[in-house]
Amino acid sequence: MPPYTPGPGPGPSPDPGPGTDPEPGEPEPTLLAKASQTAEGLSYTIDGVTKAFDNLTAYRANPDTTVMAVRLLQELGAKIGYQRVDNGGMVTVSCGDITATLWENSTVMTVVDSSGTRQVNLRTVFTNRGGRTYLPTRDVAENLGFQVDWTAEDDSITITAR
Repeated sequence: MPPYTPGPGPGPSPDPGPGTDPEPGEPEPTLLAKASQTAEGLSYTIDGVTKAFDNLTAYRANPDTTVMAVRLLQELGAKIGYQRVDNGGMVTVSCGDITATLWENSTVMTVVDSSGTRQVNLRTVFTNRGGRTYLPTRDVAENLGFQVDWTAEDDSITITAR
């Protein structure tokens, strides 16, 4: 796999560096979610159960960035909070001991975990469409501790536990 090059594209996840691959005999990471397009249409699979995508599940914010409905993160075990703060929306996503906070019309997300608090630049802002909240897939999932891989051959996104 070529090394990760930061940029706007949905390319491969950054190489996490030495020591992160499973040792011989250790189990591979668990496949949590895979989104792909087949002859039957767009679908996603979580824990072996395939469900149809509709235009309310995910969409492309631009050619290089997919955003997903918060319900998809909930299916991966995340807890979602939404509230209005100072005339804008604020989304809080928690998974395990990691919490990410996103603000409407902001390209910065705050992430709090055991190592402290950090600001993360987002590829796109979170949006509300048709009564649903959508978050930038890679930016949020990776910062919650998941690995996100995009495969050009079938234009699929795979989210796995690290």
